[in-house]
Amino acid sequence: MPRFHHSGDLGDVIYSLPTVRALGGGHIQLGPKPGIGTRVPMTAQRFMALKPLLEAQSYITGVSYGTQPVDVDLDTFRLYRDWKTHGLNIAVAHLVANELPQSRADMAWLTVPDKRQVASVIINRTTRWQNFRFDWNAVLAKHPAAVFIGQEPEFNSFGHPHLPHVFPDSLLEAARIIAGADLFIGNQSPLYAIAEGLKMDTVLEFCPEMPNCMFHRPNARYSV
Repeated sequence: MPRFHHSGDLGDVIYSLPTVRALGGGHIQLGPKPGIGTRVPMTAQRFMALKPLLEAQSYITGVSYGTQPVDVDLDTFRLYRDWKTHGLNIAVAHLVANELPQSRADMAWLTVPDKRQVASVIINRTTRWQNFRFDWNAVLAKHPAAVFIGQEPEFNSFGHPHLPHVFPDSLLEAARIIAGADLFIGNQSPLYAIAEGLKMDTVLEFCPEMPNCMFHRPNARYSV
């Protein structure tokens, strides 16, 4: 089986998994790479947050941190990041970069053991890639029992301090909570990538300036 390398970001790694599976699966190495301008470098700490989720996938034989030579450089998807021209989401960009059918992104590529039922509606919102026209007040009015999951700074920035919330200690734990819900609502983030990888019902607060997480399927919506 081939060995893969990806330098991140976290969501980008998750969106690379249809390509990894289409190429037969194998070992994934994560680590920084000179000249690759990720938003946040792939540090050992970020690697550890993602590692359990990757190890839970049957087509991944191992996960390591480093910069050793590999068979497949997943960072080549960055050649296709002119989203406005090509209209590609990140998962499809990875597939196109490796000359694979775009349809590979249409099927679920994540499985999650031991789903955790915290709430039927899960919310996450990061501090970037926001859309000021997205009506979060309407979301909360429609789903009063929703639970926010994510990092503590994200929750504090969300501006609804009385909303029930959970701060998962890894992306696998977040995935368990997301998989146990009926609906995920959020903006472009690693947690949205997880919901997409599970092909859950989703509502995306998409960012017009960076529309690279648009998946055209019946249960993915882009308004309240």
